[in-house]
Amino acid sequence: MLIQIQIPPHSDNRLLRVSAVSEQFSWHGEQPLHGAESPQTVMFEVRQLPAGDYCVKGEILGPGGHMRGMVAKRITVRPRTPPMMS
Repeated sequence: MLIQIQIPPHSDNRLLRVSAVSEQFSWHGEQPLHGAESPQTVMFEVRQLPAGDYCVKGEILGPGGHMRGMVAKRITVRPRTPPMMS
C-alpha cells in the first residue's frame, strides 16, 4: 500500500506521524519535517500489509509536539490473488 499525504507548507511543521490500524494489525511511521521547506507530498510504502479494514491517520506535529493538523481515512486491503498460470 502506498500512503500519500499532502502537507501545506508552514514554518511550524516538525513531524508527520502516520498509522494504519486494523483489528489484527498495525503499522506506524514518522517523517521529520523541516518547516516551510518540507516537501508538500510525503509518501510511505507499506509492504505486506495483511488484508483487512484499516483506519489510516496522518498527524502533523509542530514545536513541542503540538498537533497542527490531522487527516483520517478508512480503507480496505483485499487479499492478494496468486498469479494465473497459463
